[in-house]
Amino acid sequence: MFLSLLAAASIQAAVRQPAATVQTVDRSLSAYEKPGRLVRLSDGRLLHIKCVGTGTPTVLLTAGLGEWGATWRLVQPALAERYRTCAWDRPGIGFSSGSYRPQTVIATAADLAEGLQKLKIAGPLVLVGHSLGGFETLILADRYRARVVGMVLVDPSIPNQITRFRRVAPAFAATIEASNAARPAFLRKCAAWVRRGADRSGLADPGDCLSFPSDYPPPLAKALARLDLDDARWAANISLSEQFAADTTLIANLRRNYGAMPLVVLTSSRLPSFDASTPSTVIQDAPHLLAELNEAHDELARLSTRGVNRSVPDSGHYIQIEHPDAVIAAVDEVASRHPGVGAAP
Repeated sequence: MFLSLLAAASIQAAVRQPAATVQTVDRSLSAYEKPGRLVRLSDGRLLHIKCVGTGTPTVLLTAGLGEWGATWRLVQPALAERYRTCAWDRPGIGFSSGSYRPQTVIATAADLAEGLQKLKIAGPLVLVGHSLGGFETLILADRYRARVVGMVLVDPSIPNQITRFRRVAPAFAATIEASNAARPAFLRKCAAWVRRGADRSGLADPGDCLSFPSDYPPPLAKALARLDLDDARWAANISLSEQFAADTTLIANLRRNYGAMPLVVLTSSRLPSFDASTPSTVIQDAPHLLAELNEAHDELARLSTRGVNRSVPDSGHYIQIEHPDAVIAAVDEVASRHPGVGAAP
C-alpha cells in the first residue's frame, strides 16, 4: 500500500526496491548499462552525467528521489534526435560516487552545477525535473536564469509540501510520513551490513539491499550492486531521504519570478490504488491531496507569464514511464520557443 501512496503524493523513498515480479528484461535499460561521463568534482567524488545527441538547446533531465538517469530511458533517446540531452545521477545512486556530506537539494544542485561547468555545458538549457528533481531544477533556474530558456516540471514535489499535505489531507499525510520515516532505518541496516563486509561477511542480506527489479539487464544490476558495496553511497541516500521535509521548506521563495520563460508543469491525474487494509480516512483524503497538488502546480506554472499546468490523462506519478510522449511533447513545446532550436551547439 505505501508504495502506491508515496507515488501519488509525489514523494519517493531513496531505497533499492525488492525485485519485481516482471521477468522480461527491459531492453530500453540496456543503453544505461555503461556510464556516460564521470566528472571528477573538486573533492574527488565522481558525478555521472550521460549526454546523448546533438543540437541546441541542451536538455537537462533530473530524476526524482531514489531514482537515477535511467528513469528517462523512454524520453532521453527521443529527445536526443533533436537536442543534446543529458541525464545525471545524484551522489550515491546510479553511477555517481557516494558522499558523507549532508545531502540537501542545495548540495546536490551545487554538485550538478560544478559538473556542468567541468563539461563546459553552459547553455542555452531546457531544464526537466521529476518529483524531487523539480527542486534542483528550480535552484538551477534561479542560479542560471540567463542560460535557461525553458522548463518542464514532471509531477514535481512542491514547496512547503509537508505542511500543505497535513492541512488538507491529514490522514493521508500521516500515512506517507510514517512510511517515509521508516525508510532511513532500512537504509541504515543496509549500510551497516555493507560496512561489515556485505555478501563477503556471510551475514544474510537484511532486505534485498543489493537487489534490483528483475526487468533490469543482468550486467546493469551487477554493476550497480557492485557499486553499492560502498558505504558512502548508502550514507548519501540516507541523508537525502532524511532531508526531504527540510528541502520542501528551503526551496520556497516568494520572490521567484521567471518572466516570460516557457514553462510547462505536467500533473498526474489518477487517484492511487488502495488495498483492503487502507483506512477509510486515507481513502477519503486522496482527492483532497491531489487537488492540493494541482493547485500547487498551478502556482509553479504562474512563476512565468507563459507557464501552464497540464493534467496528463490516466497518469500516475511516473509520467515519464507511463506517458513519455507527454514529456517529449512538453520539451519540444518549450524548446521550440528558442530561436536556435536544432542547431549544433
